[in-house]
Amino acid sequence: MGQMFMYDLYQSRHNTEDFTLFTLDDVDAAFDKIQQLKFSQIVNLKGKGHGLSITPLPAGHMIGGTIWKIVKDGEEEIVYAVDFNHKREIHLNGCSLEMLSRPSLLITDSFNATYVQPRRKQRDEQLLTNVLETLRGDGNVLIAVDTAGRVLELAQLLDQIWRTKDAGLGVYSLALLNNVSYNVVEFSKSQVEWMSDKLMRCFEDKRNNPFQFRHLSLCHGLSDLARVPSPKVVLASQPDLECGFSRDLFIQWCQDPKNSIILTYRTTPGTLAHIDSSDESDVEEDIDQPSAHKTKHDLMMKGEGSRKGSFFKQAKKSYPMFPAPEERIKWDEYGEIIKPEDFLVPELQATEEEKSKLESGLTNGDEPMDQDLSDVPTKCISTTESIEIKARVTYIDYEGRSDGDSIKKIINQMKPRQLIIVHGPPEASQDLAECCRAFGGKDIKVYMPKLHETVDATSETHIYQVRLKDSLVSSLQFCKAKDAELAWIDGVLDMRVSKVDTGVILEEGELKDDGEDSEMQVDAPSDSSVLAQQKAMKSLFGDDEKDTGEESEIIPTLEPLPPHEVPGHQSVFMNEPRLSDFKQVLLREGIQAEFVGGVLVCNNQVAVRRTETGRIGLEGCLCQDFYRIRDLLYEQYAIV
Repeated sequence: MGQMFMYDLYQSRHNTEDFTLFTLDDVDAAFDKIQQLKFSQIVNLKGKGHGLSITPLPAGHMIGGTIWKIVKDGEEEIVYAVDFNHKREIHLNGCSLEMLSRPSLLITDSFNATYVQPRRKQRDEQLLTNVLETLRGDGNVLIAVDTAGRVLELAQLLDQIWRTKDAGLGVYSLALLNNVSYNVVEFSKSQVEWMSDKLMRCFEDKRNNPFQFRHLSLCHGLSDLARVPSPKVVLASQPDLECGFSRDLFIQWCQDPKNSIILTYRTTPGTLAHIDSSDESDVEEDIDQPSAHKTKHDLMMKGEGSRKGSFFKQAKKSYPMFPAPEERIKWDEYGEIIKPEDFLVPELQATEEEKSKLESGLTNGDEPMDQDLSDVPTKCISTTESIEIKARVTYIDYEGRSDGDSIKKIINQMKPRQLIIVHGPPEASQDLAECCRAFGGKDIKVYMPKLHETVDATSETHIYQVRLKDSLVSSLQFCKAKDAELAWIDGVLDMRVSKVDTGVILEEGELKDDGEDSEMQVDAPSDSSVLAQQKAMKSLFGDDEKDTGEESEIIPTLEPLPPHEVPGHQSVFMNEPRLSDFKQVLLREGIQAEFVGGVLVCNNQVAVRRTETGRIGLEGCLCQDFYRIRDLLYEQYAIV
């Protein structure tokens, strides 16, 4: 779908200006390098990205929209969540945030941080009312949308409304107008598996593709749209009205008070759509309208309108143009008279010299010139036109983004250690930052970088790679915690062993043979042991003086302590069970449990409460139920 966006953008720009920023070949070359992934697919990067793994998660904004989960060496978790939507829509499910808990760094936007979003039902009613009033008043409706993203949501909504007989819209026309409309719909038909559960059930149960539209006409140009009977509703790209068919239709329809213009995006300041949707816009707008004309034009063009008058009469300017007399067309009883010479194919007779060149091949390194005769020469002429806007211009939010309150609740639920806020007005970024500091306190660091500003969000972690001896691994007692297993380790580091292979470091840097025991001690002088320990310490703690070769490859070994040297430790409880979930566990075991003032009372003898620090306390008389409930509570933890 991203490729369709770029195709339509290029064609929209190319149709109205000398657009040279990129070509369609550049778009194809860029997308050829893109690797397609499935949602929740974990990809381990190679090369410069070694040690990083990325996981795409659905963002719920548009088809292909992604929240990126980036994990570094299994320790730091970075979440890039910009333009996400947690609400379920017609063609998409909401974003999935279950896998995003307590990340080290969250990068999100503040575009909607202070925006109060109307309810979806209210927006749909406003859209339907606007469309009905305009069509019944014999007017046309222009809905400015994107190319292949949010347009699918509006297309599904309008097509469902058109199918409803009670709406009475079957007599009116509905059209989708952009340069790649057919391709967008065809690609959507093949991507139903990544869309909402509702569309999936419709496809599986009824064997009917939801993007097989009954009432939506696909148009690729204004000539196709002209064949669609009026009054009509047109979904046209681009949403900012800066180029494309939406701008062309806006210029044609905005001067008729019967028509209606619906904007679905809050666009960039300075664009035509932003000016129209703002309250400060005047009734008359100056539109800089570039147009492509054929080169059969006045070579001495008048600049900026008509000539200025003066007191003295001026001689007329002579314009160097060839005469263009109109040929009189002759007709007979069968219509226009056909001239046979117009249909003759002229035979090209090459000279002997040209034939010899063709037979002997190209000379002097000349290359054949590929002339595309179908490409008519054009020249872009920019004119300023004053247009009086009489049509009704309305903004209805169909951007597909979460509202400000929901964004703040989601961030509070995720509890990131660090937060970077991008893509939003300064006042919205400041409001979101203050809100996050309020519920995060000192545990969260918030950054609001400016454009092109580099943020140092490095976290101080002390996680290093070590080897575990088989004797140590076999002595560990693992306990399961969700999808992982945990164990407590008591050991001592041995700095004399190199990276994972069958040899150990000798004084000369050579390795012992594979057949020897890799765990044997090296009979080397004490100086070599000291040198190996120094190398291992540099590798382990990241000394600035890093040398190439074996120094950077040394990985220390963790060996078990003798049994008499193992110190004791307090039990560590891993998990944060909720009292509501624990209540269900007690009920399944036949223990009566109910909440009284926030305290879980069990069999009227034992009370389970959560303290202010977040710990769970058990109170009651020492009886059989007390120990039974305590054992059930212990089962909710991973104890190491």
